[in-house]
Amino acid sequence: MMRVAAADEKAWRYFLGTSDRLLPTLAAALRAAMEPERSAAPAPDRPFLWDVRASALAGAITTAYRRWATTPGSELSCLIATAVDAVLPVITFPQSQSPPIGAASAFIEQ
Repeated sequence: MMRVAAADEKAWRYFLGTSDRLLPTLAAALRAAMEPERSAAPAPDRPFLWDVRASALAGAITTAYRRWATTPGSELSCLIATAVDAVLPVITFPQSQSPPIGAASAFIEQ
């Protein structure tokens, strides 16, 4: 089914839309795992950052699925592991050392 969906752009967009509905749950799970002592009222940017991290993880996994579906002989487990490894440093960045908001803008300007 994934191979068929990946080969058809309309079906792939439907798949992506469906997987987007998981993002709030994924963001909450990541946050709960990384911030078990989180306060009841987090800083205003914290929920947004977890949404971004969840989107990065979901994007990595969907990219791995599409690569697997469109590349004969590829191994899904290896592709997913590689994709997750690529975004894991962003997702698990130590909270005490989180890059400041706007750090990407400074990096892009260089």
